[in-house]
Amino acid sequence: DRIELYLGYEEAKNFNFRNIQYNPNYRLILFGPVPHSGEGKQDKSSIISQIESDDGYPKVIRLTNGHGLKLTKTSLKRAIDREIHSGYLIV
Repeated sequence: DRIELYLGYEEAKNFNFRNIQYNPNYRLILFGPVPHSGEGKQDKSSIISQIESDDGYPKVIRLTNGHGLKLTKTSLKRAIDREIHSGYLIV
């Protein structure tokens, strides 16, 4: 109940990430493959780079499979487990 998933290409492309900037309801953004362009992308090469460089966004984690961005159950579980064990996320 604390996770929002945006899985479709169009969903990711049209999601306005500025809505989560300085929003205390979000703690972490997990990125799998997404379009390079998106709402809020300014002068950076991708929306991920834009969010990583701007102030006020939650921590960004790129989910990978060793060769590039890939969203899998395993990559999602590992990232969340890592953040819980580090104390960044509280269960």
